[in-house]
Order: sequence, then structure tokens, then C-alpha cells
Amino acid sequence: EAALQSEVDISNRKVRDAALKLASVTQQLERSERDVEELEAQLRAVAQGQIPPPVSAAPDQGPATTAAQQGGGGAATQRGVGLGFTFKRDSHTGNWQVNRIKPGGFAEQSGKIVSGQIIHSVDGRKCNGISQTELGALIMGAEGTTVILGLQAKAGASVVEVTGIRSRTKQ
Repeated sequence: EAALQSEVDISNRKVRDAALKLASVTQQLERSERDVEELEAQLRAVAQGQIPPPVSAAPDQGPATTAAQQGGGGAATQRGVGLGFTFKRDSHTGNWQVNRIKPGGFAEQSGKIVSGQIIHSVDGRKCNGISQTELGALIMGAEGTTVILGLQAKAGASVVEVTGIRSRTKQ
């Protein structure tokens, strides 16, 4: 009887683990669907002439990420400049995080923005749940202007505010 109970317990754990995995995959799928909807909306806006087309794509950012959304570069004359880093959405948590530091930008020069930090807020606006386009628009601005990022080392950690100066970066 004890052996049978042990097998039942093991089976229950396997079912529970499978259910958790299914829930995680479902959340990832829902995020992917939202990303596709966002990209479709961006493509419609480009086709209608409402926004300029992407200047370049960055492999670490996924499709339709402009140089402007990456924090500087080719689109700087159209949409402003950033702080010299790329960002991506964490596929497990959905949080936006610093991905890659670009040479010559504020992030590299200050050392205050590092890869892996969670982007909690921009100028006081919380970033959880906003689109890639919205986050890019919050970070981007006129060269020489400031932006305040709320950054976390990891989820649940205290938020540290970093005041950055928007500038062009090297390509």
C-alpha cells in the first residue's frame, strides 16, 4: 500500500509539473500573439505613412526594431536619440530588460546601465505591459535631453533611478 501511495504521489507531482509548464507555455504564446498584433499594427501604420519604416533590424531585438528603439543610431534624425542600449522582453517574466550596451553611448560611458537590468520605469511611467514601440518612444528624445530610468538588478529588487543624457552612439 505504501508503494502504491508513493506512485500516486509521483504521478500527482508529474501532473502538477506538467500543468505549470503548460501555464508557462500558454503565457509565452499570449505574449507572442500580442507581439505579432503590435507588429501588424506597426506595419499598417508604416503602410499608411503614419510612421517611418524601420531603418534597421537588430537580431537581438526581433523583427521590426528600429535603430531608434535600440537607443540611437540611424533613425536618430527622425525620432531622436537614446541612451546607447538595446532592450528586449524577457520571455519568462514579460519584463523589459537592458539587452546590449552600445559603444560610445551614455550607458557605456556612465557604467550605470548594464545588460540584464529590468527597465521598471521611464520618467516615472511603469514599463510593465507597455509595447516595444511605447518603450522606445519613452526612451528616445532630443539629443542632450535627460531621461530618468528606474532600473532593477532583478525582479523584486529595489528600483534605482538613473538620470541619463540622450546622445548618439557609434555604429
